Amino acid sequence: MATDHELKAQLADLAHQAEEAKALEVHAVIVEIRTKVAEYGLT
Repeated sequence: MATDHELKAQLADLAHQAEEAKALEVHAVIVEIRTKVAEYGLT
């Protein structure tokens, strides 16, 4: 069984991975929105 210290390190690593994943997803959505705005000539 993992120690308290090991679990806290895993939690910190997972939190960092979640932040990175969210940033990538947000970026992809923004690119998609900008593409659609340009495609449909929205202002």
